[in-house]
This record gives sequence, structure tokens and C-alpha cells, in this order.
Amino acid sequence: MCDYQPEGMYYMFRKWFFENHNMSVPPINVLYNKETNRYVFPDLIEY
Repeated sequence: MCDYQPEGMYYMFRKWFFENHNMSVPPINVLYNKETNRYVFPDLIEY
């Protein structure tokens, strides 16, 4: 199992916003890292 990840709330809110304004939802760029047992959101990583 994967624990709650606060950064995922951004995408949940974004999905809700687009759906409730009758707009198409942009794709979510997400990967799963088995070693850390966490989802990785590359769009949210600052380099």
C-alpha cells in the first residue's frame, strides 16, 4: 500500500476544478516508484 501523499491533492483539486467547469481534464503525469513505495509527480519537481 502507498500512504497518503499531500502532493497528490494538487491533482485531485485540479481534476475537480476542470470537471466542475465543464472543461476537459489535462492528463496527469505520474509514475510509481517501487523502491520508495510512493507516487512521483514529475511536473511538481523543481530542478
